[in-house]
Amino acid sequence: MAFLDNSGDIILDAALTDEGRRRMAQGRSGMQITKFAVADDEINYGQYDKTNSGGVAYYDLEILQTPVFEAQMGSQGLQYGCLSNLPLDTLYMPIAKPNELEPAKEAIITKNNMFHVIDRSKDTANVKISTVLKDNGYKYMLGTAVNNANYILVETGFDVAFGEIPLGTKNNQKDFIISKNLSNKSFLCYYDNRFFQGVMGFVPGGKWANSGRQHSLVSNLKLTSGQRVSRGASGRTHQSVSRLSSVSNQIYNYDEGISTETLYSVLGGVRAEVVGISPIVMTGMSPQYSLFGGTITIGSTSCVYIDTSIEINGATTGVSYSAPIRIIRVA
Repeated sequence: MAFLDNSGDIILDAALTDEGRRRMAQGRSGMQITKFAVADDEINYGQYDKTNSGGVAYYDLEILQTPVFEAQMGSQGLQYGCLSNLPLDTLYMPIAKPNELEPAKEAIITKNNMFHVIDRSKDTANVKISTVLKDNGYKYMLGTAVNNANYILVETGFDVAFGEIPLGTKNNQKDFIISKNLSNKSFLCYYDNRFFQGVMGFVPGGKWANSGRQHSLVSNLKLTSGQRVSRGASGRTHQSVSRLSSVSNQIYNYDEGISTETLYSVLGGVRAEVVGISPIVMTGMSPQYSLFGGTITIGSTSCVYIDTSIEINGATTGVSYSAPIRIIRVA
């Protein structure tokens, strides 16, 4: 990955895929460009400066002069791809955000900015990694294929601010999300197959809502193994892809009764869905710990760990989130 200087002239940088090069070699008749992808990953729209003394023509100067990524062969590395299939009156785009409010007891939170998943391969009768973490205030995932295990809870939707328009009502969900095709029935989940043998996600048809007279939480989220996808894994050698199902996010803003959306959701706006992430740790990982691991003492117990990440991408909108993961076991 490299950057191109964007401080002066407008830049057009294109790169052909291997298939494109093959067709070009066949002659002009075999070369028909039908698809391309654009993204704005490198842009920080917070640099739009309405206080610039030069006036409105200079508000976006810093953005326009941002160095841009050189063209890539394929979609690898593109997190914020531009979509061409949206209605012209689309005003908002969803984001993905981890929910660390612990609204459901199975939803874990980070410790030292990492989500933890345990490897019990070096547990003994006297020292268990689950006990070590629990005694020191860690929440963790089991790293095994259990349908009622802990998970990372990720929400998607608009995050304008609680109480701001558009409110997170049921009607607005229909108008701003469903009618504009901004919901994702499934997510593609990318993970390192040197560390994980698979990833679990939610069983389709689960429930995530605040309902009843008190608008209290109704949660019925069970896990099932993600469906392995046979496709190019973003150009990364050790990457596998699984498809995870989502569950409709029915945490709503209500006009009457007790307002509970701030208790159960981290998104201040119209919500789309929730997705769960629960990785299954590989067995026999001693070589991986030697190559990629670090050491840490938790309480009085020496542990080893591997830091990695798991990325999800909405199958319809491309909305993405990369979860920082720490695999940890007793040394």
